[in-house]
Amino acid sequence: MLRLSLTLLLVLLGSPAMATDPVQMVIEQSRSIQVNPATGRVARQPKISATMRQKAADAVSRSQKILRHSIQSRQKAPRQELLIFLSESMPDHEIWRFLTGGIKLMRFWEVKFCMYGPPVKGVTDHYAETHQKNITLTIDPFLFETHQITAVPVVILGELRVDAPLNLSEALDLLATFEKKMDISKMRYELQLP
Repeated sequence: MLRLSLTLLLVLLGSPAMATDPVQMVIEQSRSIQVNPATGRVARQPKISATMRQKAADAVSRSQKILRHSIQSRQKAPRQELLIFLSESMPDHEIWRFLTGGIKLMRFWEVKFCMYGPPVKGVTDHYAETHQKNITLTIDPFLFETHQITAVPVVILGELRVDAPLNLSEALDLLATFEKKMDISKMRYELQLP
């Protein structure tokens, strides 16, 4: 009975915590319902004003909108794939330059490092250990045949292709000249970071 009185007192006085959160107020009022054990009936029906019901409904509606927006933002269209074709016949420092640039561009695209055969020299393993980065290397000779790759490095983004770029910055510049609406300023900045 003391709990019921305290809850009613807080409701009647309109405590600041409950006034700021209408959903919490409705919850507190519903907790104050007491069931008579002898009759099994509710001893007191909570009195929730129409304005409080509306505020609670608005709060629930806002939370549903936020949840819906959160779910929709996660279900974005798949990112475009940036293929970087490499070979161990390239000098180690060039392979490292493309690996470093590709890892930095993973924020913008789905970057895929491709080689014709399994690496023998272990350049990519050494890079991964040195920089503490996980590198997924795709070994797919059919991908080389599909894109008719005969010399490396080659960078492919969608339908656009850049053969023998010096680095990924140059490849981005060339891709941007082909695709006028591509904004590469953020990507160029990302590539300049150490």
